[in-house]
Amino acid sequence: MTAISGGRLHEHVPATTSLAAAEDWNVIVFQAHSLETFGDDQAAAFHNGMKRLAEIARDNDATPTLFMTWAYRSQPDMTPTLEREYRRAAAANDAVLVPVGSAFARAVAQRPELALRMDDDKHPTLAGTYLAACIFYAVLHDESPAGLEYIAGLEPDDALFLQRVAAEVAGHAD
Repeated sequence: MTAISGGRLHEHVPATTSLAAAEDWNVIVFQAHSLETFGDDQAAAFHNGMKRLAEIARDNDATPTLFMTWAYRSQPDMTPTLEREYRRAAAANDAVLVPVGSAFARAVAQRPELALRMDDDKHPTLAGTYLAACIFYAVLHDESPAGLEYIAGLEPDDALFLQRVAAEVAGHAD
């Protein structure tokens, strides 16, 4: 893993180049800063960074995979921009899109009382992390996570709800 707190995609190119070559990866997941797609200059840098990272992944026989972030709790209007730019980047780079942000938006719309973000407005709670894991499962395994036994210590009803949201967003609704 390479992580740069608050980092942008293009800043990960050097570390990704060496990490991708050092291991035999099937999938390499890229996550941009939540605000990286906002503003013309930042969005251009996001798309350029994703292009370069996708090339590195493919050069190393790995599938480039893009982790779509979610809107801040206080800024739900971020979702349409995130969805548009992440879909555009995935399509332009023949990358797999894991629409975690879309799953967050759907879960919040259906169950706003279920806390997916910490009090800092941005970082995920256990439930938010579980939802992200469920959507990754749904996309990478191409099957519904609904009914998975592992519930991460969540209330069973909450876990099943999050599994179902992930299934719906990934196109695996029952």
